[in-house]
Amino acid sequence: MLAPDDSVVYAPRSAALLLNRAMHHGARLLHGTVARLLEHGVVLSDGRALASDCVVLANGLQAAELAAGLPLRAKKGHLAITDRYPGMVRHQLVELGYLASAHAASGDSVLVEVAEGEAPLVVGVLHTRRPREIKLKAGIVEIEGEEEVVIRSGRGAIRIRADGDIEVVGSRISAASRGLFRIVGRMLRLN
Repeated sequence: MLAPDDSVVYAPRSAALLLNRAMHHGARLLHGTVARLLEHGVVLSDGRALASDCVVLANGLQAAELAAGLPLRAKKGHLAITDRYPGMVRHQLVELGYLASAHAASGDSVLVEVAEGEAPLVVGVLHTRRPREIKLKAGIVEIEGEEEVVIRSGRGAIRIRADGDIEVVGSRISAASRGLFRIVGRMLRLN
């Protein structure tokens, strides 16, 4: 994918440039490990407290150790560090199979739509293998099938049809309620 307005920087040189510019404008370089955050600053592991109007967490997954509740998860991936060859590649190269390559060497393809002036939009994923696990977590999860929805695992299944018919099949079916358990219907058939 070519995003013509994109660019890539060499992180060590960029960090050195930004540090030099900040120090030129009066910043001080301090070495230490942040042990905890304060409302307006940080406390270092050696006990020093540093005041600041703004604290930027830029320590990757370890940021969650300082700010509990950050939605960070470790993810498998690959990072290729190559020599820089000026003039050969003038734009950022994006691996469109990243979702799969983060977990395997080959597999799925990702369709990405690129519109000028907007971030790339993932339009779809073509899966060529069965994922080991998929997790969905949200306040509300809605799954809609125009004709029916089937949830199946082994010999158990739940089938919900558009006409309102719901079928639950299994070797053993349990139902429990800590409060009121109502069964409402015109007809109830047992065995």
